[in-house]
Amino acid sequence: MSERDEIWPAPQSHAESAEAWPNSKYWEPAVQMDARAHRRERMLTKLLRVTHHRGLLQRDNSSAAILYVVMGSARAAERSLLQHRTWCQHALCAFVTDDASNSSGAYDAGMRLIQLAPTMSRTAAWCCANASAEQDRSFFCSEHRSRTLAAQYRFMPALQWAKQQLLRGGSARGIDWVALVDDDSFVFPSSLNRLVGKYNASRPVHLGDFWRSDDGNPLYACGGGGSVFSRGALQRMDLAHSIRTLHRQCMQSDWMLGQCARQAGVRLHAEHGCTCVRWTAHTEPLVRARLLRGSCAFLQFPNKPGHLGGPFKDLLPLLRNATRPPAIVHQLERLV
Repeated sequence: MSERDEIWPAPQSHAESAEAWPNSKYWEPAVQMDARAHRRERMLTKLLRVTHHRGLLQRDNSSAAILYVVMGSARAAERSLLQHRTWCQHALCAFVTDDASNSSGAYDAGMRLIQLAPTMSRTAAWCCANASAEQDRSFFCSEHRSRTLAAQYRFMPALQWAKQQLLRGGSARGIDWVALVDDDSFVFPSSLNRLVGKYNASRPVHLGDFWRSDDGNPLYACGGGGSVFSRGALQRMDLAHSIRTLHRQCMQSDWMLGQCARQAGVRLHAEHGCTCVRWTAHTEPLVRARLLRGSCAFLQFPNKPGHLGGPFKDLLPLLRNATRPPAIVHQLERLV
């Protein structure tokens, strides 16, 4: 029996069959990536090796197991393929999709595909027409929101699915943490292993790149930088109740996750994030110094100037020269 079999519950359906977890060093491509995607794959694999000095890529038996839930879709299957063929070769990953049967043949054999049952949610058109005075109507009326808002209502059910996997086996099966990751975010597993090792997984802990209120209190983890929850946090969070109530509102996924965690008394640790801040001229040198020291774990839009990201066009050299790489970096593949 493999290590993956030992830490994962028995399969429950065809989409979650035993074949879903082959040896992590081997896979059979179902489809071919285009030349650009292959270049990204090779470069990201090389970056993993350089920043981790190779041996650090392997999971340490003494470290807590992290279940990564990659939020993808069949329409953008290439993004999930890139994650599967790079950092997920060194981590326990499940991929959310709307084609878990892989009828399109868009996914590699061996990928753990999860298809969530639909839940009630607000449409972008409804939110645009009914935005309250406290909300920015232009936010919900934008073309980007019309394309992406529906996907925001999949994150809470995905976390609920992950909670069920964790509680089904508990720490006896080795899963102590769950990380929700966008399919255009890149993970350095050993860095996240090192970070969560500083915390007691039985305590209610939420990690990420947090946006703060005007008084400095963390509100929610900006989605691109990832959202990491301890076993203790998930045990406290009433996800079913939050889905019933928050899905009736016009909200981004990170807003929902943050509100659910705060209502459950989960502690939001904001000290490890770097770029989900109100960006000023003084922010870049401070964040750059933290990156080089290896004290930035979560990066939201690190290469996108603005108040929710950083203008680091030289991010790849920065990561190569850092004392240690971040844990989760948003849109790193766009720089490759």
